Formats: sequence, C-alpha cells, structure tokens
Amino acid sequence: MDIRATDNSAIHIARNKFASGCILISGIGLLVALAIEGTKSNDATPPFLFRLDPNEAAWSELAQLPDIGETVARRIVSYRNSPGTPRPAFRLPGDLDRVPGIGPKTAARIVPYLRFPGG
Repeated sequence: MDIRATDNSAIHIARNKFASGCILISGIGLLVALAIEGTKSNDATPPFLFRLDPNEAAWSELAQLPDIGETVARRIVSYRNSPGTPRPAFRLPGDLDRVPGIGPKTAARIVPYLRFPGG
C-alpha cells in the first residue's frame, strides 16, 4: 500500500468536509438574514419625529435623507433659492425632479420624510 495515496485521500476528505461546512454556515447566515429582513416593518413612516419641508429645511437636515447626501442637499437649497424659481419651489413631490441628482426613484424614497405646503 502506498502511503502517499492514503495521505492524499485524507486531504481530499478534509477539504470536502471543510467546504461542506462553509456552505452550511453560509446557508444558515442567508436564512438568518432573510428572517431578519422579514421582520422589518414595511411601514413607510420615517424614523423622524417630524417631516422636513424642502422649501425651508437647511441643507444639513436634507443631507440626512436616504440617498441624498451633502451635494444633492446643497442642490435642493440652491434650486429653491435661485432667481426665477416659483415660491414655494416644491409644492408637490414631483417638483423634486427639477433638482439635478433627484430622479423619480430617489424622490419616491425621500417623500415619506417630507411635507409639502398644504399637505
């Protein structure tokens, strides 16, 4: 009997067990992640105690909104303060589309955190 053949078999068995263990642990991690995601509320209520008015909020407040950040927040303020912009600049959620960097998807994500005149 060749001892080297036995050693290689043991190595292959050990590698297979290790790989199987990694796959099992990854699968369990995925199931846990899905279970946690499933327990999250689908309620669109923002975690803020109040909603921001995009016509009055400071850029630093707007920057905290999902997918906004400092650059887009400053663009919101710049747009609403620019000459020729109607007052209030944002009467409806769709008005946010006029700001570079805010498309329909981003607007839809931040609308639950905002309030508009008369709303």
